[in-house]
Amino acid sequence: MDDWKEITKGGVTVKVKGKPVIIKRKETVPRVWAVNKVSGELVGEKDPQNRPSMLERLKRGGVGRRHDDHLKTVGRLDIPTEGLILVTNDGNFARDLELPSNKIHRVYRARIFGSLRRNQLMRIRNGFSGFQPMKVEVERRHKATRESSNTWIKITATEGQNRQIRKVFQSLGMSVTRLIRISYGDYQLHSIPPGLAIPVPWKPVANQKRKGSLFKKKIKHHEAKNQETASVKWTRGFQSS
Repeated sequence: MDDWKEITKGGVTVKVKGKPVIIKRKETVPRVWAVNKVSGELVGEKDPQNRPSMLERLKRGGVGRRHDDHLKTVGRLDIPTEGLILVTNDGNFARDLELPSNKIHRVYRARIFGSLRRNQLMRIRNGFSGFQPMKVEVERRHKATRESSNTWIKITATEGQNRQIRKVFQSLGMSVTRLIRISYGDYQLHSIPPGLAIPVPWKPVANQKRKGSLFKKKIKHHEAKNQETASVKWTRGFQSS
């Protein structure tokens, strides 16, 4: 029998009448969506408690359906947390973004209830209780009483432990009353409406600017400019797939 086939790296090689013909395998095109998760949603799917699922809602809305994509979220946000979460059909891309060794910057805005002192800020910046150092900037304070206040802060972390920001402030005697992730690596929340998924370009970790140490001694002018222009732009308007 003259016809035979063998598996090659690029696809299947088939011999027809003694002549080799290569049939390429269908390759998965990396696709990424930036989603503005709303408070009250579970990120994952198939919840035994039947709580609202962000991923299932997106699938029902058509995200990934056109290409029959298997969707995976990049990391997690707990149920009360809002803001940016990335969804992709590329498992390797998701793992690269999640790896602590890659030090991808995750930026949050948090409203803190309690007395926030300078020495507590320094503890967060230095790292404690098993958590890596985080960059913390006070945005504004709203005085409630003499004993307590509400403070909006911006936090940058390079790891994504479960409920880490809430746990850090709880250990300092404060509570996080609202938490919004505004960026992940070079991907930004911008003005994505709550609940919506926006297609964005795939940008491998090696090409992303917002990663690495949070406390560099000095950033050169051209490096600072690159940091400012590193944001990944939307590929098209407010469409779900």
